[in-house]
Amino acid sequence: MKVQKIEAFKAICVVNEATISTIPAKVEQANALIADAVARFGLQVVGPTVFQYTNMSQDMSKPFTLTIALPIANTEAYEGDLTIHAYEQISAVTSHYTGPIKDLAVKGYDPMMGYIKQNGLTMIDDCREVYHRWDGPDADTNDIELQIGVE
Repeated sequence: MKVQKIEAFKAICVVNEATISTIPAKVEQANALIADAVARFGLQVVGPTVFQYTNMSQDMSKPFTLTIALPIANTEAYEGDLTIHAYEQISAVTSHYTGPIKDLAVKGYDPMMGYIKQNGLTMIDDCREVYHRWDGPDADTNDIELQIGVE
């Protein structure tokens, strides 16, 4: 776990209002829309899928903004209805989590929150998950890079 600079990138995105319970359906729909756009417009994928969470609160039943983003090199080639977003460089506490999604909060995020508090960092409203490997919700082989924006 460390603080590092997350480089700027451009991505094709689907932005949704979500709750924890609606994430799987939102992701399935977004991935299908993005895959279609990549194929139809010949987009050049340059990184793994990123989930960005904003406007979250401690109450996990409240809606938040979920953005599913796929980094691409040739954003100018896209002429559809999805969003192209230019992500700026941020500082973030980062950590890799490997395992099933059910343990992500306790084994992934909880230690990061302790690190942030212990080091006197302030969170910004930008939390990301970078899916380097996804084999399904119960897979022990999932590799997710967690990024919590800080200042």
